Amino acid sequence: MLNWLIIGYLLFVVFVLTASIHPVVRLNKIKLLDIRLDYILHFLLFIPWMILARWRWARGEGEQAVFYLTAGAGLFLAGLTEIIQIYVPYRSFSLNDFTANSLGIFVGALIAGWGRERKVASSQ
Repeated sequence: MLNWLIIGYLLFVVFVLTASIHPVVRLNKIKLLDIRLDYILHFLLFIPWMILARWRWARGEGEQAVFYLTAGAGLFLAGLTEIIQIYVPYRSFSLNDFTANSLGIFVGALIAGWGRERKVASSQ
């Protein structure tokens, strides 16, 4: 089941990337609840990042390390994609996109339960 979720997530990433690269599709001109669609997609893109990482790798004592690595890698990737856009002629760096990505990472961590203490079964 988890493999299908990861495949679905990757297909969503490919869709968002190809839709945003195509010059005819102007996601920044479409609004939903007065918020630009490209910001919403940036936000949604990173929510599964944290959820899938927790489901796949976070078990036991190394859970905190996995959290920091996953969150750090997500923030690095979000920043890197914005920096790369400085060098693409029809794209531009956007602090708002980076903020939406970061919020997606934060919300994904909350949904995945990062920060909640797991109950340990008592041996009594």
